[in-house]
Amino acid sequence: MAELADLLRGVADGTPPAIDSDLTVVPPPDERSVGVLAFPGQHIIVAEVAAEWVRSWLPQDDLGPPLGPPFLTLLAAVTGREIGTVDAVLVAKGHGRRRGQELTEVTNSDHPRLVRARRARTEVRAWSCPGGLLVLGKGVAGRWEVAVEVDATLRGFGLGRGLFAAALGLVPAGEPVWAQVAPGNAASLRALLGVGYRPVGAEVLLGTRAEDDDGEPIEWFGSYDPELDWATDEPIGEPTGEPISEAIDQAASEPRDDATDRPTDHAGARHAAEQAPVAAEQAPVEQAPVEQAPVEQTPVEQTPVERAPAEQAPASPGPVERAPIESRLVESRSAEPIESSVAEAAPRPMTSVAPTPATAAEIAAAEAEAEGELAADEDTELAEHDDPHS
Repeated sequence: MAELADLLRGVADGTPPAIDSDLTVVPPPDERSVGVLAFPGQHIIVAEVAAEWVRSWLPQDDLGPPLGPPFLTLLAAVTGREIGTVDAVLVAKGHGRRRGQELTEVTNSDHPRLVRARRARTEVRAWSCPGGLLVLGKGVAGRWEVAVEVDATLRGFGLGRGLFAAALGLVPAGEPVWAQVAPGNAASLRALLGVGYRPVGAEVLLGTRAEDDDGEPIEWFGSYDPELDWATDEPIGEPTGEPISEAIDQAASEPRDDATDRPTDHAGARHAAEQAPVAAEQAPVEQAPVEQAPVEQTPVEQTPVERAPAEQAPASPGPVERAPIESRLVESRSAEPIESSVAEAAPRPMTSVAPTPATAAEIAAAEAEAEGELAADEDTELAEHDDPHS
């Protein structure tokens, strides 16, 4: 425990641990201190694992992988723990003087903040004020850790800042006070920075594995879930039941020879192996082309069909034959024939009286008069037809 505590004391005093290939592996001093602590240019792996094994799974020229999901998943599997959240870590020196905020110590409370603190820390104490709660306890390697809670109706008025400042007066002078804050909690980060806390690094703690209703730990890496049919939601085949942890345990017991290479993705390799038969079944089968003999076709002789030349009208129309004037005159007038008009104009003969020479002369004179009137009418109509202004 002294080794990790000394490393953290050096960080709080402004002297980070010496760089040893950018990586330090130390045994956990207690069950609450397992995880990965990251500081500028240095990572501290706190777990019961061999340093050679850790280095075989992490590249030497990259500072990101120790806090990355692949390595954290592997470390959680081999230690039988669950991955916590990635927190920003800040620290300030206590002065031991109580001033400013009026606080009342809480001796018996089931506040959720207190319940959570008792699971992760020891020697937990709490103080309250109207609208706020301050919690102090000893966490990783026995360091003092602070947490505050502010009612939603009083947020934004500086109460959280006052509580973080009051925590520095509740510890002995010179004793570091640490704070772990989620990077997205900008309000708490601003409050801590405003009262003198310094950001020094980040960390992920591995908590004990969750338990079911019977008190048995939940094995998250027990076996693969059966593949479900997207249409019926029914399992496709039987689950293999092969535990993933066997491959991880084998990787943990056998460090890799080449420390510069990245670790093998066992889950990905196994998934690729399971998918290989499926891919083989779905691969297209190459078939040799079938040679077909060419079909000889006898040309069919077609007899040309003789067509009579179509008679076409001449391009330019010839002269139009017009009917004589008498016929056009009759068409322009009513459809009644001329004979009927002459007959109406002529006096009807008396059939009961035999014609006499005098009567025949009168009839002849009447007919001549009728023909004269008809000729005059024709001349008039012809003149009107030829005159464009009529």
